[in-house]
Amino acid sequence: MYNQETPAAYGSRQGLLSLYVFIKLDKLALSLQEC
Repeated sequence: MYNQETPAAYGSRQGLLSLYVFIKLDKLALSLQEC
């Protein structure tokens, strides 16, 4: 049986990773627009 904490921790980690990637892409798009 899975722990109740495992999916939540995994989900929050995935959320942080996707947020980090989104911010990186956003900054990259802004830098490309400035050129």
